[in-house]
Amino acid sequence: MIALFWLLSALVSFVIAAVAVGSVTGVQAQRPMRAVYVVEDAVTYVADHLPESVSAQVSYDDVRAVIDAQIAYLGRRGLASGRTFDTVDDDLVVVDEDEPLAWVLGELDDRELTDAQVVTILRTEAGYQRSIGAVGSALAGDDPAT
Repeated sequence: MIALFWLLSALVSFVIAAVAVGSVTGVQAQRPMRAVYVVEDAVTYVADHLPESVSAQVSYDDVRAVIDAQIAYLGRRGLASGRTFDTVDDDLVVVDEDEPLAWVLGELDDRELTDAQVVTILRTEAGYQRSIGAVGSALAGDDPAT
């Protein structure tokens, strides 16, 4: 009789554990994967995908400075965080179309980058964001360097 009690207890424990694990797995499967933005990967991606006319004139440090300025702007507006997704504000943030570019250009005043080079770097960086699924989705035949 005691053996039957132990067997029944083990079976009930297994069922409870299976249901708990199954429900958590189901919830996780429904959530979209979070894109992780790695600055060094972004710099490499942008440097590799810049048009030759721009890549011949800018260094990795220049690309890094542009990306850092953009991240600083997004962090200042509450749209990016160095920690986790949960630390980003959920509030709707309305930004004038030209404000991010103007802010980044202002931050890069001390660098010898033209406005056109900065715009090209930012457009290419947007391609990196699409490629990791941070915004939209990567489109077949979409060339972020153009």
